Amino acid sequence: MTPTTSACDYALHVGEALTASAPRSETWLLLEYPRPWGAKAYVESGIPDVVKAHLDAQLAAMPNGRLQMIGRANRVDLTDLALYVIDGRWATQRIRRFTLPTYEALLDLPLAAIATGTLERGEAVTTPLYIVCTNGKRDLCCARHGLPVYNALKAAGAEVWQCDHIGGHRFAGTLVAFPHGIYYGRVDAAGAEQIAAAHAHGEMALPYLRGRACVEPHVQAAEQFVRDETGITALDALPAPSVEAVDGGWRVRFGAHEIVVRSEPTPFDVIANSGETSGKPGVQWGA
Repeated sequence: MTPTTSACDYALHVGEALTASAPRSETWLLLEYPRPWGAKAYVESGIPDVVKAHLDAQLAAMPNGRLQMIGRANRVDLTDLALYVIDGRWATQRIRRFTLPTYEALLDLPLAAIATGTLERGEAVTTPLYIVCTNGKRDLCCARHGLPVYNALKAAGAEVWQCDHIGGHRFAGTLVAFPHGIYYGRVDAAGAEQIAAAHAHGEMALPYLRGRACVEPHVQAAEQFVRDETGITALDALPAPSVEAVDGGWRVRFGAHEIVVRSEPTPFDVIANSGETSGKPGVQWGA
């Protein structure tokens, strides 16, 4: 198969696993931008430079901070803008919501302190929050698969936003569930409903799991394998992991659960972006 059109079709064709494919992020800023996005939505946005400088400085002060542009249909005014500040670390998950009159209002917010809980500001969000990548300017897979997922979550009554690139569009439809920062991939409309139902009951949807963003890939893989083996789906059932390097891998403990995981190159080239005709081996995980 020549991957000249769709990275997501190619990844599915070669059997690339979802396991441990979540990019590392511990704290998050989700900022509404109700205008068309480019391939690099934040960089190409019309957010004032002075505000971008503030955001960049705050992100640098946040533990593995990440900024996502979010939006909904039928919004164009740059007023009453939504902002979510999220702590997605293993033991301290929380979401704070703000409504901004303009982007300049961000200059008065010490976002890093809010994200880490040093400063209590904003409205607490206690229900699951989702972002779904629909940025077709970045990769056609995201528009093709992301929009049905967004619409299904919206129809299910979830608090959901479209967003720009979250990483791994070859696994589209892709989404992140907060406050835990759980990445899911190869999600369709039915899968979106399953994910929403699971998170509403404090559980994961294991068939679509890519990983928990707050930990390294080997810990993501270990959590996946432990949950697959034990059938544990409760989001908060496993304690924070301890990790030690062993010969050729890592020993990861979640309380009473222990597993050794190892990585090796994929037997196929990974094609990251639609339209590319060549790639290089990726990483696959075993226990």
